[in-house]
Amino acid sequence: MICATILFDEPDVPRRLLGQPAPPLVADPADVRPRHRTVVLALLGAYLVVQALLPLRHLLYPGPVSWTEEGHRFSWHMKLRSKQGRLRVRVTDPATGRTWQADLTSDLTPRQISKMSVRPDMIIQYVHHLRDRLRRQGIDPVIRVDAQMSLNGRPFQTAIDPTVDLAKEPLRILAPAPWLVPLDPTLVPGTRRRGERIRRAPARGASEAQREGRAELPRGLRFTRAPDGAAGQKSSTSSSSKMSQTSQSKTSQIPVSESYVKSPQT
Repeated sequence: MICATILFDEPDVPRRLLGQPAPPLVADPADVRPRHRTVVLALLGAYLVVQALLPLRHLLYPGPVSWTEEGHRFSWHMKLRSKQGRLRVRVTDPATGRTWQADLTSDLTPRQISKMSVRPDMIIQYVHHLRDRLRRQGIDPVIRVDAQMSLNGRPFQTAIDPTVDLAKEPLRILAPAPWLVPLDPTLVPGTRRRGERIRRAPARGASEAQREGRAELPRGLRFTRAPDGAAGQKSSTSSSSKMSQTSQSKTSQIPVSESYVKSPQT
């Protein structure tokens, strides 16, 4: 702040401090160069055109820019949306058939994971980084992601096609990404409830129970509610054992997609 006080001095103070002579009050006609002025005006005009058109490029992409994030940067859309995301990256080794879930915390900080989980362009960049690292280890992986996002308080829904191998998808700088799932127009902002189950898109070859939403994958198994009679009983050894057996029997009947089965990490 002390250095900024020079702004309140007379205009010739910096020149006097540096010992420079004052410029002439009238410019020499020989110094006027129209060609240079034309170049400066042309560059300034091009700069203004870019600044006016660049924020509007998101209109060339399908879907809301707040959902797809395509053309969101420099688009005058700051503070216009709130997004939450949940991301899991599943890696498959075609040579052995082994599938495991990538550990994002080994490569990224919690803040980086939070930012990436709601930005599809960052997700595919991380997938390519993971692909290149595995290829150096002799593995040509198949990488799919389970990306769920909530826009402006809407219920969670699938944002990226979980059947697409993003390791084979190229980075598209200008073209729209075909693996993005459009925003569901039936979802109303502000209707997401805390603890609400994620809306998952059924994978190819999914069973009828999975398509109807009776099984939640891949975050563990979803237990059904106990019968009313068992729920109203007081806690005891016999009742708890019966409820445990009932839960185990119901759990075993819930179908699990093979694509979500985790293999032990090596």
